[in-house]
Amino acid sequence: MENTFDILDRFVNGQTLTDGEFAALKRLFATREGGRTIEMWLAAKWETASDADAEIGYDALRRKIDDYEHARSLRRRIAGSALLRSYQRIAAVLLVPLLVVASLIAFGPFGEAKTYTAEAPWGEKARLVLPDGSVVLLNAGSRISYTSDFDRRDRRLELDGEAYFEVRKNKGKPFVVSTPYLDVRVTGTKFNVNAYDDEPSVVASLVEGSVNVTSRADGRVYRLTPGRSLALAKASGEVTYPPLNSDIVLAWKDNRLVFADDDIASLAKKIEKWYDVKVVYDPARFANSKFTVRLMEGERLDNLLDIIETALGAECSMRGDTLVITRRK
Repeated sequence: MENTFDILDRFVNGQTLTDGEFAALKRLFATREGGRTIEMWLAAKWETASDADAEIGYDALRRKIDDYEHARSLRRRIAGSALLRSYQRIAAVLLVPLLVVASLIAFGPFGEAKTYTAEAPWGEKARLVLPDGSVVLLNAGSRISYTSDFDRRDRRLELDGEAYFEVRKNKGKPFVVSTPYLDVRVTGTKFNVNAYDDEPSVVASLVEGSVNVTSRADGRVYRLTPGRSLALAKASGEVTYPPLNSDIVLAWKDNRLVFADDDIASLAKKIEKWYDVKVVYDPARFANSKFTVRLMEGERLDNLLDIIETALGAECSMRGDTLVITRRK
């Protein structure tokens, strides 16, 4: 009994439990005897409770256990994914940082819904499985956030950056990706959302299924069909429906870097995201330059720079973490 009370005390104080201790804690809720043990522990806590502990109760304790289990499960899903292990092997051979485990941070006081944030740093990517079984691939410099209530009442998350989603079907709980400019609502489908801050438009691209896209500015709802994209211009609010070129739009999720008639600004952005470097150039010197190339998986930066120099008549030099591109004299 004393050992059980000790486990409960350490758990509510935020201390890490072993797998065996957490399993024992969960078993308390499965039997009448365990329920009585919890009631005795709560009674003892209430007798000595401070104002800060006054909200501790059976239901709050159960929610805290559910939140703890979810966070632990999510970390294992991220770290244990077959895709992650595959990318790590590639990175070890090529010495290129291709993928990193998404960092997971939980926020929220005891008894309240917590917010989980998963992110992929610049120059890296991440894969994670959500509580409902949906799969998310995060592009470099991207993050998603959702609460511990995810999949209990709804399936809503916030996206900053770019992500590809494979959503488990559940008509009773629509899946909503929220960005500052638009919301994408689905029940089960495969789609991509590019919502980087430095891009002029937010673009939702549908691979299969169906989605509704809602403008955050005026509430208008747009229907998107497979094989099409919806682009919302941030400055004007104009909406267009370009065809989906999956070889270009979805190349990143297959770890391929593609340039298709890109100008120097677009080329620089992709290099910065992909290789986590700062790119400096003179726009006037490359005003009419276009660049097209499809790189092999795991292509090294120095190989890309050789191609740029040949294609654009440029000189590329690394100065610390900064890539300087100049026009060859």
